[in-house]
Amino acid sequence: MKFNLKRDLGIAAGAAVVAAVLLIGAGSQKGTEDVVLQAGIARFDLSGEATGEVAELTATLLGDKTDTVAASENAVSAYADMYMVITTEGEYVNVRAEASEDSEIVAKAYAFSGGTVLEKGDVWTKIQSGNAVGYINNEFLVFGDDVEVYATQMCLFNATVLENELRLRREPNAECETWGLASTGEVYSVTAIRDDGWIEVDVNGYPGYLAAEYVSLGLNLSSAITIAEEEEAIRLEQERIAAEEAAAQAEAAAFENAIQAAIDDGTTSAILANSIYGVSDRDAYLLACIVSAEAGYETYDGKLAVANVIVTRYLGGSYGSTISDVIYASGQFSVVNQGYFDKVVKNGPNSESIQAAADALAGINNKGYTNFCSGSYYENHGVNASGGEIIGSQYFYCR
Repeated sequence: MKFNLKRDLGIAAGAAVVAAVLLIGAGSQKGTEDVVLQAGIARFDLSGEATGEVAELTATLLGDKTDTVAASENAVSAYADMYMVITTEGEYVNVRAEASEDSEIVAKAYAFSGGTVLEKGDVWTKIQSGNAVGYINNEFLVFGDDVEVYATQMCLFNATVLENELRLRREPNAECETWGLASTGEVYSVTAIRDDGWIEVDVNGYPGYLAAEYVSLGLNLSSAITIAEEEEAIRLEQERIAAEEAAAQAEAAAFENAIQAAIDDGTTSAILANSIYGVSDRDAYLLACIVSAEAGYETYDGKLAVANVIVTRYLGGSYGSTISDVIYASGQFSVVNQGYFDKVVKNGPNSESIQAAADALAGINNKGYTNFCSGSYYENHGVNASGGEIIGSQYFYCR
């Protein structure tokens, strides 16, 4: 096999694999394959020899190979009927019903997808990939051992565990902690093939390490997607988005209905009965709800302290001009970000939280603090505070 990695892949120079262009016009979307036919860009020259470090690295990573990129006879037969699509990551080439750029597009083959060569021609190759069968222009394909070279460079492999209860390490050594035990047949996406006897794999977004002698490597190439499959995927995604939007609208409606119910049943009137501030019915109810969400299980003094933190911030103006602004200020109250506050709004605050909101709006300020956190957080981390105290299980302070 002849292949100059340095020139064609740009390993040394960092050159792009291919300059892909997506044209939209004449009422149809054209893939990269059409652009090449029209503009004559991005042709691959697979002549030359893989030499030096590249050849040695490939031989090391893929096991029983010679000291050049040329594979053993068994490996050649394994890759002989394979192809890979080479274009810019995220882009695709068209799979056509016939060997012509004017033929119907039956599928899309995205960058680094692959499959089986059914019939190779001088310009077009008939392929099968997933449920797709059709023709791809050879300008965007590599074949046989070249698939192996590209896959090695980009680490497009899966690792299949060969031994039961294989330790999945957090670091590439046998002395470190583990993520757990891997079972026979489990498959992991490979992120790096190391030269120290370890295979780096993805563990829910974190690196993990498997001993190379206890896994087998296989190509991890995606398949082409047929037009029918793409249309179905789009339909399902649109349904999902519509369902999420409908659910969000229902939640918003339930939220507003709960506030209106509190106004109608006199809850907000009771909270505002002795208020000395120009607070709306809506804000009065939300004040009682944030107190219940943050301090529902605290003593009454703890509830009143939370209510006064909100009122003090409201009066100071740094967090907005309304109590709602204070409650929804970015990054201030975890119960808001986590959704628990919304649940309290819909279900209603407890009676002591209603009373604490009423007292705080009437000017009864038990401490006058501007901030609070859990007592455990204060004990473990401390806070930059000017005075403060524990009330119940929370620490209140001024900053």
